[in-house]
Amino acid sequence: MKPLIFDATPLIYLTRAGLASLIEAIPTRKFAARSVFREVAERGKAKGLVDALALARLFEAGAITIADASDTVLLKSLARTRGLEEPDAETLAIAKERDYRAVLDDLLARKVARTIGVDFVGTPHVIVLGIRQSLLIKEEGLNAVDRMIEAGWRCGPELYREISRLIRKS
Repeated sequence: MKPLIFDATPLIYLTRAGLASLIEAIPTRKFAARSVFREVAERGKAKGLVDALALARLFEAGAITIADASDTVLLKSLARTRGLEEPDAETLAIAKERDYRAVLDDLLARKVARTIGVDFVGTPHVIVLGIRQSLLIKEEGLNAVDRMIEAGWRCGPELYREISRLIRKS
């Protein structure tokens, strides 16, 4: 399995759904760009967010490793994309240069990933992966999606049905 590089949103909502231990248990190397770490751990802790404390522990324990982009030309090019946030650009640059699978939900980031040939999945894939690895049961996965939505994760009815279908067939 390819290493995973997480963008901020998947880390935040998986943790808010109580799945920090799933992130840790997934049997592959996990990374996050330095700007993602700053957003989800440092800034979140400064705001007193509980999920930020859990995420900081994952970084401190080495479950998620901080990565930096070395292809500065690609990073600068991505940073000039209107609407693409710094953590998204950095995540995509690292995924491209290291051939990691990006875990991201942002629609623009996904469009850019397709354009530059970056392999990517969304947050629900992590839940499905957990079920396939026997780290979660299907009911826990379905409940986690509901908790993510309750916490503010955006998911329309068609996507919700597709996610539920994927979880049930896993």
